[in-house]
Amino acid sequence: MPRGRRNLSLEEQIAQVEENIQITETALKTLKTKLSELEEQKKREYLELLYQKILSSGKTVEEALELLNA
Repeated sequence: MPRGRRNLSLEEQIAQVEENIQITETALKTLKTKLSELEEQKKREYLELLYQKILSSGKTVEEALELLNA
């Protein structure tokens, strides 16, 4: 028959929760860093796509900017 869980003291429970918070905060920081990296990569890909479209149109970047600003 399996043994029941040992009741933790309040101090042990507090320590356990604090440890879980620290682990979660570290994971959150890692995820935010990864999100920033992915967003930056997406931005670079969009810029490259835009640049290639401008080049394939036969216009210079300056001409494309003039069209966008008009």
